[in-house]
Amino acid sequence: MKIVSMGGGLGNQMFKYAFALALKKVHPDEEIMIDSRMCRYRNDHNGYELEHLFDLKLKEASWREVRSVSKRASLSILYKLNPQWYDRSVKRFYDCKDENYVEDYQAAGVYNDGLLYSTKSLYYDVAAQAWQYYDGMEEELNDTFRLKKKNCDDAFLEKEYELGKECSIGIHIRGGDYLSKVNKIYNVCTIEYYKEALRILKQRCPEGQLYVFTNDVPYLDSIRESVFGNERITVMGHQGKDSYKDIFLMKKCQALIIANSSFSWWGAWLNNRKDKIVIAPKQWMSGKGFPDVCPNFWLRL
Repeated sequence: MKIVSMGGGLGNQMFKYAFALALKKVHPDEEIMIDSRMCRYRNDHNGYELEHLFDLKLKEASWREVRSVSKRASLSILYKLNPQWYDRSVKRFYDCKDENYVEDYQAAGVYNDGLLYSTKSLYYDVAAQAWQYYDGMEEELNDTFRLKKKNCDDAFLEKEYELGKECSIGIHIRGGDYLSKVNKIYNVCTIEYYKEALRILKQRCPEGQLYVFTNDVPYLDSIRESVFGNERITVMGHQGKDSYKDIFLMKKCQALIIANSSFSWWGAWLNNRKDKIVIAPKQWMSGKGFPDVCPNFWLRL
């Protein structure tokens, strides 16, 4: 039995679910499940979004099933009762090894085939942000992450069609939580990165229409002239519960300039246009090497 914990925002939840599917391909006869408890309890970003957006195939693990694999993972029930109890209990487990509890956060963007091919029963609390885990799964993941009809209103479908039929350049600018002074993990992509990426794409797609996807319109306004000058842009920043739409509109663009964000990573990965061009930042996270986060056919700047 193998169980994958869900967590983070939508992009991270998609990574974790995709990793569970990758496990299922490697271990077709083994029970592979997901555990969304902590995601529901913490309710970060927009909470647990996967079951609302997609038709999921993998079973949700019961608390008893979680406990049968990892005692440390079963502590999640404490978070619902009292987060401080949970924190204190988990700290004790840091000093006593739970061999069935697997983390990769110190090397989330480094491919580790040991995570996939272990024959042990394991509980995975992983980010799994290495593209090699999902190589060859593009068609399956596009089918898995197909929006339910109720999440596709007429305006969204019209914009999808528009982006898919023209030479569209999508640019993801991540502000919001990335700008927080207490955030020492994520670095904001520089103005120079966006300007150089645009210069390259304008050479390849001189007629390209610019569509900017952002979670922070005020931040975009503050750098708009420095990045785009007099270029005409269309701002596509859906907010709150509608933010998922931006991933699936990015998916339709011919060219993409992504941020160091799992959100726009999925817009690029799910994009199945044969003529697509993807530019991504070399520096993904502050102080951490993520050499495998982007495939080698994406341009890194």
